[in-house]
Amino acid sequence: MEQQRVQRGFEGNRNKHNEICSTIQQGSWSFSPVCENRSVDELYQLLGYANANNCNLLLNVGPMADGSINPRHAETLLQLGDKIRKKGFPENGCPVRQNICMGAE
Repeated sequence: MEQQRVQRGFEGNRNKHNEICSTIQQGSWSFSPVCENRSVDELYQLLGYANANNCNLLLNVGPMADGSINPRHAETLLQLGDKIRKKGFPENGCPVRQNICMGAE
């Protein structure tokens, strides 16, 4: 009975848009100077993965303590935009690793 209810819920939502939430830094939703930044290629792959799975990509860019965006993050986003303009919107990709940054708070 429970399995049937779960299956009905899954089937009813299968074609609805979903969202993949990730960050520009691995393992940290806020800016952290000790967390590794994702590469342009990694973000492009993640965007393709979201597209292939009919999902929106919510990419968090945590602000620094003064409220500004880290210049490296801004540059990465500009480079991602350049890549999309040159190669087109990615049709498929793969999920990125979800490492936890041990130095992040």
